[in-house]
Amino acid sequence: MSWADIDLKDEKRLHRLVRFYAREGRKCRKAKAHLASCIMFGSALETCLILMVSAYENEIPTDILPTKKKETKALLDWSLHDLIIIARDCDWLPAGLCLDDDWDRNRAKIGDYAVVIKEVRNLVHPARVLVQLPKGRVTK
Repeated sequence: MSWADIDLKDEKRLHRLVRFYAREGRKCRKAKAHLASCIMFGSALETCLILMVSAYENEIPTDILPTKKKETKALLDWSLHDLIIIARDCDWLPAGLCLDDDWDRNRAKIGDYAVVIKEVRNLVHPARVLVQLPKGRVTK
């Protein structure tokens, strides 16, 4: 069994999850629940990337696969961070910035916005809010 194996039943469930998360994200946005919307859209992005990696596992260079104890992690154990790194490296989500660059709207590409979605989605964790949002507010 490959690290990227997802059976057909789980693949169908993942496709349904993408639609669910996107629908919930739109509802949250309409209700002005901005953090909740970002969390839902971040989950939709993560699910799409899992499906993408599963479909194109043979196109991913083995030296960039996430590992644990020198073994490639099972795909469903990858974090959104792992998935974005792979998607950027494979040019599925082209990036105009390096991960440690200051934000530059003129150079940013879709892969850079995916990183922003991940960062905002991670504000669901209280410790992240304390460190990244000293004023404690998430606004539009």
